[in-house]
Amino acid sequence: MTSQEILSYPAPHKKGCFRKEVCVGIRNRGTGPQLTVLDRQSRGRGIILNYNGLVGMRKFGLLILLICICCSQDDNFHAISKKIVKNEPDFYVLDPVVGFIHKSNANRYYVWPEHNDGHITLKTNNLGFREDTDTITDKHDKIRVLFTGDSHISGVVNNSESCCTVLEDLLNQAVNGTRYEVINSGVGYYFPHNYLGIIKKYLYLAPDFFIVTLYVGNNFLKTCAFIGCQRSNDLEYKVKLQKVQSFNPGGLWQGLNQIYYFKLFPEFLEISLKAVMDDFHSIKEICDFNNIKLIVLLLPSKIEIEWPTDELRLNKCKELLNLTDADLQINMKLLEKLSAQLNSDKIDYLNLYDYLKNKDRKLFWNEDYHLNDYGHQILAETLFAKYKDIFFKVRKAKQK
Repeated sequence: MTSQEILSYPAPHKKGCFRKEVCVGIRNRGTGPQLTVLDRQSRGRGIILNYNGLVGMRKFGLLILLICICCSQDDNFHAISKKIVKNEPDFYVLDPVVGFIHKSNANRYYVWPEHNDGHITLKTNNLGFREDTDTITDKHDKIRVLFTGDSHISGVVNNSESCCTVLEDLLNQAVNGTRYEVINSGVGYYFPHNYLGIIKKYLYLAPDFFIVTLYVGNNFLKTCAFIGCQRSNDLEYKVKLQKVQSFNPGGLWQGLNQIYYFKLFPEFLEISLKAVMDDFHSIKEICDFNNIKLIVLLLPSKIEIEWPTDELRLNKCKELLNLTDADLQINMKLLEKLSAQLNSDKIDYLNLYDYLKNKDRKLFWNEDYHLNDYGHQILAETLFAKYKDIFFKVRKAKQK
């Protein structure tokens, strides 16, 4: 191999590995050959190892070993996507960029006793967005906001009640016209790597804003599954989770599962946080290059916001999982750590905790712990109040 030869390809997945793509090269810096391993998100940084004196198969073995250590997550990403689509083919389709997206013109109807109407309809448009009307490429001089997140943003509400629709109405009412378009590209099961895929896929729609909502209750755990963190093979671990799922599946999947995992595997907390930030850095680079205003929303769970509204079930979960009061702060610690990272890296964000806490009504359904219609309203009103001046400033700049 000469100093100019580079091998770049996805390496095989191996549990416990965290790099996404490997670039391996050998260079001679005058002190003997060096082996450099770069990953797709290293921004030029990498592992540099001297291997002067190694010969034959030993060199080859070291090369293979490093490729295995710095392994690909692409297989993991697509495996997760395929499983979701296989289980719910009526609502999701595979996508090579995002992993999976909503099926176009899909419709789901749910009987929902907690809702005032007693039911909810989940509907997608021509592009699979949670919108009642079709999305066309031409903006017609509107300010376009691409809004994404997981199932909390996609919404367990009617489209007319989603935070995206409410925000669009607030903006247009403020300017007495239809000057703003807010597109709901949120999809259930998403996590930060999907959010990165969303901005890549829909750049052709030329959004002026990209609003990304990270759900603190499980997005870090989903990231752990993506990057290949250790999974527990302990039977008792699984039995406890199954017991909680039997009477409070919403509480489990929307917060307690992540808390329980990081209680037992605290070493992966910082690793998942770094992977999340890697994706946010990539998102910011794309947005900056394309003159798109990026806003990150940090959404806490029902567990942090309104524990008393389902106290009996949650106390039972706490007891079954042997969680202490300190354990129950794990998601809040993640929220604080991520806030500090975003602030340090100058990524505009809004921690929603203080804006959601101590409301006079429930913001989340008891049925599945997703944001309810009132929660969507409060989220939209908070976003409007905090960023309306920026929304209006961009519109005025476009008019010049």
